[in-house]
This record gives sequence, C-alpha cells and structure tokens, in this order.
Amino acid sequence: MGPSGSAQPGRWGWVTFRRAFPAPTPTQRRWLELGVLGVALWRVVGVRWTPIVSDDSVGYLTRARAPLGTGFVVDGYRQLGYPLWLWMVDHVASPLGLDRLFGIVVAQRLLLVAAVVALWWVLRLWSAPVLWFVTSATTVVLTNFVLNEGILISLAMLAVAGLLGAASVVAPLTGVRPASRPGRWLVFAMVVVTAMTVLKLHYVLLGLPILPAMWALQVRGLRLKPLIAAGGAMAVLLGTMVVGQTLENSREYHDPTPVSEQAHAQW
Repeated sequence: MGPSGSAQPGRWGWVTFRRAFPAPTPTQRRWLELGVLGVALWRVVGVRWTPIVSDDSVGYLTRARAPLGTGFVVDGYRQLGYPLWLWMVDHVASPLGLDRLFGIVVAQRLLLVAAVVALWWVLRLWSAPVLWFVTSATTVVLTNFVLNEGILISLAMLAVAGLLGAASVVAPLTGVRPASRPGRWLVFAMVVVTAMTVLKLHYVLLGLPILPAMWALQVRGLRLKPLIAAGGAMAVLLGTMVVGQTLENSREYHDPTPVSEQAHAQW
C-alpha cells in the first residue's frame, strides 16, 4: 500500500491488465496452439515448389544412382550423406510417378513440415515466434535446392526439438506437458545429429549439448545405459566414416584428413 493507503500504481496497472486480458482457458489455449501450427504449415506450403539445380547438384544427382560406388568422399569433401538421401528419395518418388527433381523438393519440404510439427509439439504456444522465423519464404525456399542445404535446416530444427523435449522435464513451460520419457528425445537428437554429421563432418559439434542434458537428467532418474549404447553405436558409424574418408583422401590427395583442404573444401 502507498502512503495514502491506496494500492501502488505499478500493482494497480498489473491488476487492470490481468482483468482486461485474462489467461486463456485450456480450450482457448488449445485452439491458439492449433492456430499457430496451422499458420506455420500454411506458410511452408505457400512457398513455390520449383526445384533449384546448380553445378554441384548435378554431381550429387549422378552419385545418387550408386551412392557407395564412389566411396565415402568425392573431391575430398563431398560426403556420402546427401547422395544417400537422394537415393532414398528416388526409390520412393519413382514408384509414385513423380518427376525426379520435383520428388526431391517434395521430400525436403515434407522433412521441413516434420521439423515444424516437432518444434510445435515440444513448445506449443511458445513456438509462435520461432515458427514465424523458420517458416519465412527465405528459409523455406532452401528446401528447393538440390544441395545439402535443402535438408540441413530441417535436421537442425529436429535436433533442437529433441533437446527441448528432453529439457522439458528440467525446465517445464507453462501449458506444455513435460516429456514422460526424456531419454527417447535424447536418442532422437543423437540420431539426427548423426545424420547431419554424415552430410557434413563438422556438424558433430551440435551433439555437444546432449552431454550436459544427460548429466542434468541423470539426477532425475534417467537411465544412461540405453543412451550410452545408442551413442556408442553412432560413434562406431561415424568413426568408420571418418576413417574411410581419411584413407581415401590420403590416397587421392596425399592429405590424411577426413576433409581435404587441398580439394578446397568449403566449411
């Protein structure tokens, strides 16, 4: 109370604001959440679907016909991941009668849709500003490129969603139900980071936040054995890829590194 016995001005203003804009009911909040998701998906679908092909795209498309036929790495830095992705897309789009390039754009756009839904699922109403940014035309049009960049943004969003899903147990958000099994979200994040590393090796650094997340959740009873087993399997996979790339670059460029700078790799 102020000197005159009345409520303080700041407190009075807050009470007035809360009366004018009360917190939404559970039903209203649900409709708001669905509205956020609907607007985000509309923005993703509304961007043009025209494939964008560059000189590098031609190399990826050629290699995709037999991804393992050229080894782990080409030109010293073009890794196996994206040709393998194109190979998988071809085997789905071809039976459906889709044009090859259009099928790639459809697959990459659907991957972005999955990433948008994943972020919305772990953040709900809090996802509104994030989804507004990642569904801008400048970001969405990247899925039209027949290049690594066509799926990297979506994979990064999925990895972030996995970490946030696990973190919801430690720092829950208002109106968002904490994950019942955070370990599964962390394994999901591991798988996505592994996929990004197969695309470009330096993206393995995105897996570093998983370690403190495991430590924080261990205090809350998280079982580490399944996570360690999953991490070990992925480490073996990535280790095999690194060794294979190093041997190939050593033989072709006399540069015993997994990504040969002599081949002018663009990091």
